[in-house]
Amino acid sequence: MSGESRPIHLHSKYDPSREAARFIEAQDFAFAPAIVVVTEPGESYLAGELRAKYPLARLVAVRYQDALFGDTDCQWDAVWRPSSGIPVESFLFGLIPDEILPLTVFLSWKPSDSIWPEAANKVWAGIAATLRMQRSVMGTRNHFGKRWFANMIRNAATLERPVSTIRTPLPILLAAAGPSLESQYPIPENRFFVMAASAAIASLLHHGAIPDLCVATDGGYWAKEHLYGIPVSVPVAFPLEAMVPCEVLERNPVVLLDYGSELERALRSFIGIDGVPAQRNGTVSGTAAELALAMTDNNVYAAGLDLACGTSYSHARPYSSDIRTDTGSLRIAPLSGALFERNLDDRSLRLYASWFSTRGESFRERFARLTPEGRTLEGIRAVTLVEAIRECGKVAEVPDARTFEELRPNATRRVEIVTWLRECEETLLSNSGSPAFFGMMDENPLMNELLQTVSYSQYLRCVKARHSVGTRNEALSATAEACADAVTALRKNRARLAFP
Repeated sequence: MSGESRPIHLHSKYDPSREAARFIEAQDFAFAPAIVVVTEPGESYLAGELRAKYPLARLVAVRYQDALFGDTDCQWDAVWRPSSGIPVESFLFGLIPDEILPLTVFLSWKPSDSIWPEAANKVWAGIAATLRMQRSVMGTRNHFGKRWFANMIRNAATLERPVSTIRTPLPILLAAAGPSLESQYPIPENRFFVMAASAAIASLLHHGAIPDLCVATDGGYWAKEHLYGIPVSVPVAFPLEAMVPCEVLERNPVVLLDYGSELERALRSFIGIDGVPAQRNGTVSGTAAELALAMTDNNVYAAGLDLACGTSYSHARPYSSDIRTDTGSLRIAPLSGALFERNLDDRSLRLYASWFSTRGESFRERFARLTPEGRTLEGIRAVTLVEAIRECGKVAEVPDARTFEELRPNATRRVEIVTWLRECEETLLSNSGSPAFFGMMDENPLMNELLQTVSYSQYLRCVKARHSVGTRNEALSATAEACADAVTALRKNRARLAFP
């Protein structure tokens, strides 16, 4: 490789493979990595050495430039280049599951850093942002895992009026909860099938718009406030892990979303119904957008999908938690200060925006946003409401053809769910003191997922321990027993609270 005035060497001129081997030996990892990320590895001599030492690891190259070393990209399992159009943090966030983050290592090939210093700084800033976001997700899973599982048990035992998949020939207007939603009122409901994110319900109802379907995915305690006051006639689509008020479970038509997990499959067997395939997403709008595209052959238009911080309220008003924000303001702690602090951090919004910008052609050709649209999304059209109505034309609305599904009796479900919980507990406890516990983690996806849900921190310790160099069996057993104890605590405490 040559610079403007003299050759620039990224590798040894005499034995680059040996140089790479010494570099790997010097790292002295305390565990066998599952993923190795290397920034600008040049001619990829590191790939061969890493593959020989860690044959099960996934190798990822993050390039600093677009023009060089393309003939060696095939030696890596995944490669990112600046011209990909995807921010490096989004690339890595989608590539590295949060439960594998403790088994992921990031290496920098230093000669490349000195040649492309600006690119190196930008890439490593992206890596740092990825780690912060992943740790935030991990903290959320650790804090809310038991709550989500309690939601799953309660919802499976309580829901009463499941309906079959809803389809419509109409274009769908997806009402997200960004402030720009307010600029779309009044919504011409006769021209669209209106699908609402749960956080937008209060604003829609206040302005006289009754949605045809509400989508709720948040499993947090306060999320149930979004659904207070929703009309009995409005179907609510949600995954089992979502927080849904008991009155909605009992009276509203419900569409059960299926994320494809083993826990969902097990609990749905007690209900006796299938779920509608859906994709878990960091934001309800992402899940709702893909669901909407699957429900119609027409276009989907998103309103209020701002994905950007503002200078005032971050949601369309009225909003379910406004009363807590408003009443919490004081003369020495004014409302404007609280709103300013809430809008300081937009890392999550940037990540969600990147998700929309990187959707494929089949998504982009039928999905658009209504202006004003907030943060610009590359590849996503923005049209006015008038233009949306014009390009879809007049579509004859068909009568409501949804049918209610047969489900197993409520009392039967509750007994069977408690029995199933006890069996899970006994399976974990019977294996916790032996190496068979770790074989069970690999061979039994249901138990693996259950451990992640009820005690995520212990699960991560377990994963790290079994891959660590020189870990004693006693340490492995202690971690496994802690996971099993968490299930016992859930059955005795959380499961009891899960039933109204």
